[in-house]
This record gives sequence, C-alpha cells and structure tokens, in this order.
Amino acid sequence: MNSEDELSIYRYERKFFITSSTIDQVEQILKLHSSMFNEIYHERNINNIYFDTHQLRNYFENVEGETNRSKVRIRWYGDLFGTIVNPKLEVKVKRGFLGRKHAVNFDEFSISEELNLSKLYKPKNLIIDSKYLDLRSLYPSLLNRYTRKYFLSSDGRFRATLDHDQSFYNLFQRPKFNRLPKPKIDKASVILELKYAYGEDKIANKIISELPYRVTKSSKYVTGMQKTLVVR
Repeated sequence: MNSEDELSIYRYERKFFITSSTIDQVEQILKLHSSMFNEIYHERNINNIYFDTHQLRNYFENVEGETNRSKVRIRWYGDLFGTIVNPKLEVKVKRGFLGRKHAVNFDEFSISEELNLSKLYKPKNLIIDSKYLDLRSLYPSLLNRYTRKYFLSSDGRFRATLDHDQSFYNLFQRPKFNRLPKPKIDKASVILELKYAYGEDKIANKIISELPYRVTKSSKYVTGMQKTLVVR
C-alpha cells in the first residue's frame, strides 16, 4: 500500500482479549464511555469454517507475526446445524492493524453431527481487485461459533463488537466424511473489537485510553487451532 487512496479502503481493527470482566460488565463500560456506544443490532450467532494449507501456512503466518497475511473462511449466521442458506466465502486481508474483507456467495450446504466436508473441498477460486486468487491448495481446518453484540459510538465513526461463548471444532486433515468432533468451549473470555476508518487513529487512541483494557493480539482462528490441536 503506497498511497492514501489504497489505505482508505482498509479499516483499523483493534482487539482486546478480556478475561477479567464478564460480557455484561464490558457492555456496561462501553455504554458509560464518553463516546456513548449504543447497541445497534440484535445479538446473533456467527459460524465460520476456516481453510488452510496442509502445512498450516495461514496459522503460522499469524503466530509468527507476519505483517501482510490473509485468511479464508466460509461464514454464516444463525443455526450451526442444518441447511446453511446464504453462506459467504470471505477472504480477510490484514496489513498490520489494518484489515479488509472480500466476500462472495457460496453454494448452499449442510452440516450435522455426521460431518460431510465433500462440498467444501475445495473452495472456489476468486478474483479480487482484478487479481486471480487460487484457493485450490486450501482445506477445511477449523469450525468455530460465537455470539456477537454490535455497538456504535454516538458520532457514528467507531464501531465496537463483543464476542463471547466461543466453540471450536477441529477439522484439520479429517476425512471428507466423518463425525464432527467434540468442541472445545470457551465461556470465560470476551473479545472486544474496535473498528474505524483509516485516518481516525488519533481519536481512536483517546477512546482506547479510556478503556480499562489493553490492546492485544487476538485471532479466533489461532485460538481455535491451539485449543484443538497441538500446534505452536
């Protein structure tokens, strides 16, 4: 990214991995903040199937702190099991604290305890910004689910999300037809994420300074892989 125009299509994403407060306590802190965050959308469940190479390239790029990295996932909302209607294939591109998401429609599929991954091998290729993205080397690696709440500052410039009640299912190197493994559950932690446009960093620093939490590196994909696999 060499120009202001290129940067303007990205947004900042600052994360706080919180274990010292409950979801209700964090929500109260947001609502009492001087930026006056208010809930803007109903709480909902988010489901993701992440993809990676057989060598877990995306995982290790994140763990090792690679500045320019990406991750590929299928996302849908609502029920985890059953027929998945209107799923999206998403590519999340990260440039340090800056992020950008590309999404396209994905074919309808189903998930049950008797897992059938055949329709997910392999995700279809994408064309992003006139560049061909070859996804043929990627395979399902992790299924996760969590509950999200949405908030917006009174000036409409800063969005905050609260994620909690996480579940992680390992899919790495499993047969296409297999029973879904028992999930790893995390009900203790809360992930607060502050999202805002490029150019708003100065005001964002003031917002962050009023929070009783520190900015941390947090990836649900990395967390899920470490909870369900022995990878470091």
